[in-house]
Amino acid sequence: MSKKFPRTVAVFDTKTKNNDCAVSDSELRRARKTGKLNLSDKHLVLWPEEILKLGVVHSDNNEIDLEGKISDDNYKWWELEPLKYLDLSSNNIKKIPNQINQLDGLTTLLLQQNIVESLPLELGHLRNLVKLDLGYNKLHKIPSELSSLKELRTLNLSHNVFKKFPEVIYDLVMLNSLDISSNIIEIMEPGIGFLTRVVDLNISHNKLSSIPNDITSCKALKDLNMSNNRLTSTGLPELINMQNIEKIQLQYNCLTLLPVITGCSELKEIHLGFNEIQTLIPDDKEEEVTIEELSTLSHLQVINLRNNMLQKLPKEVSCLQNLVRLDLSNNNLKELPATLSLLPHLESLLVEGNSLRSIRRDILRGGTTRLINHLKQLLPAEELEKNVNAQFPCTAVNEFPDRYTMRCSRAVNLACKDLCSIPDKVFEEAVAVPCTIVDLSKNKLPLVPSGVWLLYKTLTDLNLANNQLKEIPFEIKNCANLRYLNVANNQLKTLPDELGNCTRIRELNISCNSIQEIPESVYQLLAVEILNFSDNKITSLDAEKMLQLKFLANLDLTNNNLTNVPPLIGNMKQLRSFGLDGNGLRALRPAILAKGTEAVLAWLRNKIV
Repeated sequence: MSKKFPRTVAVFDTKTKNNDCAVSDSELRRARKTGKLNLSDKHLVLWPEEILKLGVVHSDNNEIDLEGKISDDNYKWWELEPLKYLDLSSNNIKKIPNQINQLDGLTTLLLQQNIVESLPLELGHLRNLVKLDLGYNKLHKIPSELSSLKELRTLNLSHNVFKKFPEVIYDLVMLNSLDISSNIIEIMEPGIGFLTRVVDLNISHNKLSSIPNDITSCKALKDLNMSNNRLTSTGLPELINMQNIEKIQLQYNCLTLLPVITGCSELKEIHLGFNEIQTLIPDDKEEEVTIEELSTLSHLQVINLRNNMLQKLPKEVSCLQNLVRLDLSNNNLKELPATLSLLPHLESLLVEGNSLRSIRRDILRGGTTRLINHLKQLLPAEELEKNVNAQFPCTAVNEFPDRYTMRCSRAVNLACKDLCSIPDKVFEEAVAVPCTIVDLSKNKLPLVPSGVWLLYKTLTDLNLANNQLKEIPFEIKNCANLRYLNVANNQLKTLPDELGNCTRIRELNISCNSIQEIPESVYQLLAVEILNFSDNKITSLDAEKMLQLKFLANLDLTNNNLTNVPPLIGNMKQLRSFGLDGNGLRALRPAILAKGTEAVLAWLRNKIV
């Protein structure tokens, strides 16, 4: 007979309302000292009331006393931290209390994997919040008060029950990362273009049939995930000149045509599997035009076209000289172009599930290397010789875009060409289009090409960054519609007075130059929202003139020669980001700078006499 041992642990833990929301003394003490509290996966069903008392550090005879919870002579109030980091993820919390506004020092709030159904209006008072994670809840709307979260950089609303894209998100202009995947969103109104700083955007696993055209205004976007929706080719805008984008995911949609991605020069991956794409190049396009477009995708490494309806692969695909992986599985291909063998970096070519009758089955089963060798044998000798001599047509394309390419993109894109000059003829063609964007960044231009000013009527975006410019010509005064000007990383010592005529400029980047004082013309840009003067030699600020810029939200003065900041700058309450690191500031201590823009402005206001 086996020996029986007495049961020492109950099979079921009888819980009460009190221990369902209890926080231990040690956790509270640690939170008071570090400003961080982690209560994830604690089986909480109610928001612990003790947390709300951690927002403000109180003093009473040098002790902390939260209803008897914390009282210790070893903890002096000036050594303790208000709560900045709160993790309540993986619990069963249904309601966020209205008193959450007491935690106004929070920078990170993690509430994913709960059962929250609605958000309190008071959540909008957490104006220092940088990261908010509400994924895996039961939210269906967001209160408009959340538009006050101007410091928010990361927002996760995935796996909820939104039916319409919350337009309040468009007011969160400082967002870098937005995830609203795995909802049931059918409608997305225009406005996404206001998120000019967003780098990662995930709207996958919804029910969207179209995307707003202004998504191309998200200039900082690197990772765009639109997979698992109901997108059609007519509902997808042309993704033109999104020059920072590196990855596009469009698999599991209803596309019949390859999306227009002309000018996406940094694109590395595009995923188009499980659509209804029949052709990559429309019949009305000429070979030269196709080569010109493909040559702008010089960094493309991965193309996924599996499970489509492709009947033919154009030979011009060989222009993608950095291609590493090409997935053509489960299509209707009957042959492969021999020019695929000219791709020097191709490591994976997947073609199973096609009717490639001209290629023996043993070759197809032999893997990528054997298939490439077979295609090379089919390549005409003269074309192979051209490739060996680096004279294959795709590498001999004129470095200047033609009118068709510019008409598709509405842009003159000549970035990263090592150019020292650009003929006026290029811009004369651009006037006929007409183009609104000119990107001449990352070249070796000592002067701004005179042809640029031919576009003065339509020019809205001008990028001259990373060149060798020593001055900006006075002709810029005629560009009345200019909204974006980037002259970073040049050799500028000032800006022309005529720049003040460009009163519609919203963003000006003059970082990494030799500016010693902010030019007078900048103070005339009354519509400007973003000013980047970082990494210059600025020694002082004119507070009274700066106060004229009522719409200025982002002012970056990091790494300059400032020794003090005028207290009147504190009255610029509209500022959401104020960069001052890397200066020799005497009064503004690093501890104050570390608290963020709002704390710096408050400190400056307190110094006003």
